[in-house]
Amino acid sequence: MTKVELNLVRYWLAQLRRLWRRWWYANLRRRHRWSRSEGAETLSWLTSVLSSSEKVRIAPADIARDGPALQWQTNSLFGWLALNQGRRYLIPLGSRQTGINALQLYNAQNLKARVAKRLLSVGLKGGVAQPLLRKIRVVIRQDVPEEERDKIFLLEHLKKLLGHPHLIFAISAGTRGPHRKPTMQIMTPDGNIFGYLKMGWNQVTNTLTQNETRILQSLSKIALSRVAIPPVLYSGWWNDRFLCLQGISGGTWRPAPQSLTVLHLKALKELQTIQNFRQPLRESAFWTTLRQSVSQVSESYYRATLEAGMDYLGEQV
Repeated sequence: MTKVELNLVRYWLAQLRRLWRRWWYANLRRRHRWSRSEGAETLSWLTSVLSSSEKVRIAPADIARDGPALQWQTNSLFGWLALNQGRRYLIPLGSRQTGINALQLYNAQNLKARVAKRLLSVGLKGGVAQPLLRKIRVVIRQDVPEEERDKIFLLEHLKKLLGHPHLIFAISAGTRGPHRKPTMQIMTPDGNIFGYLKMGWNQVTNTLTQNETRILQSLSKIALSRVAIPPVLYSGWWNDRFLCLQGISGGTWRPAPQSLTVLHLKALKELQTIQNFRQPLRESAFWTTLRQSVSQVSESYYRATLEAGMDYLGEQV
């Protein structure tokens, strides 16, 4: 490559970087702008879910410590990624590769979201996106001994459980609602994905996570040709929170398709043959649960209407 060609390459790289920065500030920066109330609520919720002590905090880097700085020790540093529909992510900033791979947690559905994800990936790879993400710091009080930290902070518990003190985590905070629960992508320092952790933190989400674990373990014992089941590497309790650590399923990773395909239909047909039996709807566990939910409707008129409708359906189906 001649000197002139090299200078042209440098020029166009500089132009691409300039355009990327302009696009970021015009579009993504507006989306990622810190919302004091919503952001603080999400981080407070994450702190309560991932830790069991006031000696752990997850907060913006500029306010994560109060009092003398020496009281607190930084455990992890993340970038705050806020997207539409209330989805929030903590992207690890330890290395470019872990940051890029952390974006696999974000399942972009439409074209605009996929383009934004791709541009963000390019920005992380080039090192220009990291300074634009608001920094979130995890701090632990220094008076907590190293050997005791796994008892109060989930990330330290996972490092000890898996026997790897240098694991890297990307965290999805989920979306608001009664079934909200965090999902973690666990990586090695070089960016290789080890697995995914799903967890419950209250009665509802603990039950959901236990059900998912039980189903995965049951399906893993069945020879399926159309469906790849992620292996359950570990399941158990930590401080009244149920954990399900899932490995990587076989096959090639691709983004979720945008429409129903023949592959989906074949997979559903295969799953339909598993534990297939018939029973009257009114005798099913689903019907019992639905009737219990209807009985808790506070307005008598609506409750009576729903109960009448269920009685009619129970006789017809």
